[in-house]
Amino acid sequence: MLKNYLLTAYRNIRRGKVFSLINILGLSVGLTCCMLIILYGKDEVSYDRFHTAGNHIYRVTSDMVHEDGSIFRSGSTGMLPGPQFAAAIPEITDYVRVQNAYYTVKKGTQVFDQEALFADANFFSVFTFPLLAGNPETALTDIHSIVLSEEVAEKYFGKKNAVGEILELNTGEKFEPFMVSAVLRRSPQNSSLKIKMLLPMKFQQSQNDDKQWFNFFLNTFVVLRPGADPAAVTSRISQVFRKESAEQLKEMVSKYAFRDKVTFGLQPLFSMHLSTDYPSDNGLTDASNPIY
Repeated sequence: MLKNYLLTAYRNIRRGKVFSLINILGLSVGLTCCMLIILYGKDEVSYDRFHTAGNHIYRVTSDMVHEDGSIFRSGSTGMLPGPQFAAAIPEITDYVRVQNAYYTVKKGTQVFDQEALFADANFFSVFTFPLLAGNPETALTDIHSIVLSEEVAEKYFGKKNAVGEILELNTGEKFEPFMVSAVLRRSPQNSSLKIKMLLPMKFQQSQNDDKQWFNFFLNTFVVLRPGADPAAVTSRISQVFRKESAEQLKEMVSKYAFRDKVTFGLQPLFSMHLSTDYPSDNGLTDASNPIY
């Protein structure tokens, strides 16, 4: 039976070669487009979903309402919100701050420009980025430790194990030595964090320990306890912010006639990539748009 079907199809194709060619090409193009659309959509909605605790990770957002009613939306905070919110709100079990940076790196007589990120020491307990070498619990505990991605480690040290090796970073006035504490597997393509070089946030704080509620220059991620209500946590965040920032707000109003209203919110990790409200900056990459 199948043989007869194939034979009939073959004869029809031979009788109408041009018509058959048009149909086959049209079908092929249509199927190809459908497959590409499916693959693109699948990739877009898969961003950041490889993190084990991803369902409980939220980025702290900030809205600034101006006197004319316009709103400036940002995914940035300063140094204070993470530790202050975590200390005051039991539903927040952990926090991680991430900030981008660029450094001039020296290895021997060679000098390179290198993109980097600062992160708190618990970075690897919150985000799922496997290490090829080194201990994730201690990789960022020393103020002069440094974590390299596998491609960057190969760039500086070739195929040898980079852990324990020294790189010098220009910290402004001089080059300081940093020891490689871990090597990170290449960041997944569907990750909003593409890590090349990771430095301890403690080092950044030693350079600029910002204590201002109204500075916005890094990303703060918080981990909520399973079962916690994000809306209720957001309400608690507003209460903590109003209480802790009251004195600074008075000073801002007195010195600079500050009249804007600032509110903090929570954005689920899995919604960052396709967000049109809060930009991906300060180290986050690959922002997209759901309309695509």
